[in-house]
Amino acid sequence: MTKKSKIDKLDSVLEKMIAKPITLEFLMKILVMVAVLCVVMFGCSSAMQYFGMREDNNVEEAIEAYIFHETGVDIDFSEQTPE
Repeated sequence: MTKKSKIDKLDSVLEKMIAKPITLEFLMKILVMVAVLCVVMFGCSSAMQYFGMREDNNVEEAIEAYIFHETGVDIDFSEQTPE
C-alpha cells in the first residue's frame, strides 16, 4: 500500500465522520416540533385548570423525580403550585 493510497483511505474515513451541515429544512422541523410541544403543554395545563384537577399529579411528580435522579436538575412542570 502506497503512501498516497493510505492518505486517500484516511480521507474517505474522515469524510464519513464529519457531521453534515445543518440545513434550513432541519431547523424548520425543530421549530415546528417546539411550537407543537408548547401548544400541547398549554392545552393540558388549561384543561387541568378547567376541570379542577390538581396541578401536581403522581405521574408528573414521578417524571420530575426521574429527571432529577438522572440529571441532577430539579425542575417543576407546574409552576403555579409551590413544592
